[in-house]
Amino acid sequence: MSITDTFEVSEEYELKLLANLIDDEIFLTQIIEILKEEYFSTPEHQWVFAFIKKYHMKYSSMATKDAFIIEIKSQGLKKSVRDPILIILHKIFEFKKKYTRDSDIIKEDSLIFCRNQAVSNALVKSAELLPYKKFSEIRHVLDTALMAGEIQSGGIDFDNIDDRRINKPRKHLIPLPWNAINTRIGGGMAEGEFMVLVAPMGAGKTMIASIIAKYMREHGHDCLFASLELDARKIRHRIDAMILNEPLSMVKEAEEYADIIHEKILLYPKSSLVIEKFSPTGTTTSTLRTKIKMLKSKGIEIKYMLVDYLDILDTIDPVHNNKKDWEKQEFVSRDLFGLASELNIRIVGLVQGNTTASDAEVISVKTTSGGTKRLHPADLILGYARPDNFKIQNKANISFIKNRFGKDGYVLSATTNYDYGVINIDDTELSPDVETKEVVEESLKDKYQNFVKKRKMSESSEAFSDLI
Repeated sequence: MSITDTFEVSEEYELKLLANLIDDEIFLTQIIEILKEEYFSTPEHQWVFAFIKKYHMKYSSMATKDAFIIEIKSQGLKKSVRDPILIILHKIFEFKKKYTRDSDIIKEDSLIFCRNQAVSNALVKSAELLPYKKFSEIRHVLDTALMAGEIQSGGIDFDNIDDRRINKPRKHLIPLPWNAINTRIGGGMAEGEFMVLVAPMGAGKTMIASIIAKYMREHGHDCLFASLELDARKIRHRIDAMILNEPLSMVKEAEEYADIIHEKILLYPKSSLVIEKFSPTGTTTSTLRTKIKMLKSKGIEIKYMLVDYLDILDTIDPVHNNKKDWEKQEFVSRDLFGLASELNIRIVGLVQGNTTASDAEVISVKTTSGGTKRLHPADLILGYARPDNFKIQNKANISFIKNRFGKDGYVLSATTNYDYGVINIDDTELSPDVETKEVVEESLKDKYQNFVKKRKMSESSEAFSDLI
């Protein structure tokens, strides 16, 4: 017994769904196994879907207008049956733009309906198997239902030369604000890629995110700045100071400079920068997905999303939300990695490293107590070190902890001016140990001196016992 027998929505809804099944092959492939004829409310809609499915299963391609006409003629349908089907096909093919205009919400809603049906049917089937203790079969039935509607990749044919010519492994690279980083990651970030920047508390993660956001707006790329910590207007205030090239402390009231900022923004390529403060509790990648889709409905195609900061996000699976922040990082990073791939956007997540790393001059897996290991789904993991002595000297170190697009395990030095929101990265590569060599030597000296001290005390103690 299913949740409902049909979609229980308007005829217009079903027409839009059929139009999308004819227009979008990826969507058709995704839903074809779980969408049933009986879910449609009229015989005409059922007939159209049945032929779409039959044609795709036989020819692995989309049904065309001519294919429908040939099928109708070959079946010799009566006029009373044929004419309503022809009216539907005329609407779909002649007014396709109208019926696919709000396709995202139709696709998402129909997938949810079909997935719910699949789970409901799986539960009924599991109940039938339970008395016989067929636990492995039950597990298979439930696993299959939970995977219903997932996009299935057909893989690639290794010998297909044409596919090599037209499909690049990384599509539509968009650079970050620093050439020294871009040259080491193949030119920038591509669609579906996920980068994490690890920095201790107070190092300046939000400043880095603000610099990236300003850069994207300057260069015409729609960007969403999702803040889970700082208020959106405070972030905008920082970016305003960068645009004005004035110290942050001097730009006290943005309204005083509103007209000047407006004039400068008019010189930028047409795009949007959306800054939003999300709740520090209950926000997941599903929340962010909904926001991105809402922006898309307004004509804003997000290319970059900044998440400041990743530690506060909850996971989609509530089971993991009871874990400590550092324990659930792996699940959150998996969610973000999946979201980047699903929506073909670039995501930059900022995460707080182990607090014991606040004085480290180079951020590595070791200095974060293995915290970065939990971020392993990311394509690129950068460490950003700016301890107190570096702040005084206006410098920082950027370490390449993981890099799927080039080599890693080295450090770049940077000069900073946070009053003006400036970070300049030097192109010279340093060994991760260069900046910490003196610290290591001092540590070894201390260990040696403690060893000598303990040895002398031990010798004195032995000599005293001999006297007794």
